[in-house]
Amino acid sequence: MARTLQQLVSDVIREVRGQTSPLEAQQALRDALDVIDSKGNWEFLITRTIINIVQPYSTGTVAIALTSGTNVLGTGSAWKALEGAAVVSYKTIKLASRLMPYEVSIINDDTHLNLTTSLGGTADITADTYSMYQMRYKLPADCEPGRDLFMKGPISYGERGDGNINKIGNMTFERRRQDFGMSPGGPYWYTDGPYDEVNQVATILVWPYPANTVDFRLTYYRKLTIPKFLYSNVVIPQAFERLPILLAASQIMQRSSTQGWLEKSAQANQMMKDLYSRYAASPAYDGSIEPDDGGDQDQMFAMNNKLFTGFGAY
Repeated sequence: MARTLQQLVSDVIREVRGQTSPLEAQQALRDALDVIDSKGNWEFLITRTIINIVQPYSTGTVAIALTSGTNVLGTGSAWKALEGAAVVSYKTIKLASRLMPYEVSIINDDTHLNLTTSLGGTADITADTYSMYQMRYKLPADCEPGRDLFMKGPISYGERGDGNINKIGNMTFERRRQDFGMSPGGPYWYTDGPYDEVNQVATILVWPYPANTVDFRLTYYRKLTIPKFLYSNVVIPQAFERLPILLAASQIMQRSSTQGWLEKSAQANQMMKDLYSRYAASPAYDGSIEPDDGGDQDQMFAMNNKLFTGFGAY
């Protein structure tokens, strides 16, 4: 069975012969998991998510009065469904009469939205055509910035038409975006986006926007974190269960100058090396773990894999 946080805390307390508190044991376990996370790109942390890339929207016309600055009024539009349940829309609107696009702050309803910056200029916008698109997308909360591995789209997507969406640097991304212009379709690229301070999650930028809505599959490393509640499961493979206990115990014993902490630390370090040689992904990860046919033939994720003996799906 999977181990709960309470069980691991009890193991740490037992390891140090009761010379600690449950709160100190929790903190030591949290520190131990941080150490494990930083020491390797562990295969068991590789997971996937679907990024729903949305097509542009241009139904109706828009009007913006200079006196209001950021208030946009739509006629014949149906904007609210575009935002869904998102707190931040990440939408951008490009007016036919203006060269530069404007970021959308919030979509209030089907015919009202707000811009993040004031319109500017010398004349009101009246009955103008537009295109509203999205190139910024929120990553899962358990994905650390920069720890994504690769993105996969349907066959025919990507620069080589093999579905691989290449990740490029921010400056190269921006240059290609400017060169490519506003036309939908074509090869796709993505890059790290700005951190979303409102939702406390990382984002990515994808360009160009597609002619039709499409799903891209992102493979990334999960954060290795300790749960907040004692009865929550700690999601680590059975092979790793002993390691955080030893690391936490050696830390607690070192702080209190308890004899034997060096031996536990050495034991934990040796275990870390052994696990690294068996379960760390190659630094030159090439996507070979990803099944090309879109099926679930990946043995690393299979429930009979040696890493997951006795653990439920997550």
